[in-house]
Amino acid sequence: MKFFKKHIFLILSVVFLGISALNFFIFEKDAPRASEQHYISSIRNRVKDEILRSKSALLEIGTQYQKSSGNAFLNFETPSAYPYYIFRNGQLFYWSDHRYVPDYQELAKGEQSKLLNSKNGKYISNAITFNHQGNKVEIFSLINLYRKFRNENDYLKNGYNNQIFITEPKAISNSQNEQNFQPITDEKGTFLFSILPPQVEKINLPNIPSNTLFLLAISILLFGAYIIVWINRLRKKHQFGRAF
Repeated sequence: MKFFKKHIFLILSVVFLGISALNFFIFEKDAPRASEQHYISSIRNRVKDEILRSKSALLEIGTQYQKSSGNAFLNFETPSAYPYYIFRNGQLFYWSDHRYVPDYQELAKGEQSKLLNSKNGKYISNAITFNHQGNKVEIFSLINLYRKFRNENDYLKNGYNNQIFITEPKAISNSQNEQNFQPITDEKGTFLFSILPPQVEKINLPNIPSNTLFLLAISILLFGAYIIVWINRLRKKHQFGRAF
């Protein structure tokens, strides 16, 4: 018992070192594969969150439209994270972003989230439809996955949406059957698109499991505390010896 109290920090340091070794060999030995799966899972979660955010905004935009009186352009302006487009009887009536306005024919009809693959990029399209004053009104919200502008500048930037892709994938596809591609689904589990993950080395550190590193850090801190206690004890013994 006396030995345990005297060397408590050293014993705990060795225990945490052993736990970190077991954790590595049992859970994290296949870290590259685990990090890739974590990368895919995080994208799926972000896509679902952004779809829900987009659909919530569509409801607000639809409510604002039905409350608006007259056809003044600014009457239909509603704050939204993503661009939206209002079509009345198939004709463009309002657009919140002039940088890209999709053709009505290429937009997916209905309220199911779908991938829009256009020459200007890749988007997730969400929509609501209702009748108002004898007109069929369709409002589309586009979540950009990848944008490509004809003339890139400081204002128009090509690239992936970093709100969804912290690390850029190698490619995005609308096919479910491409080799090495991983499927991304909506909040209902319906297929949207698939991605080819980047090389493991490029996946950001936050996506890499770090339990082993955390346990090792605790072990090192405990060992450091043991060294400090040991030095203090030697110092006290030395001072006691000098007193006599």
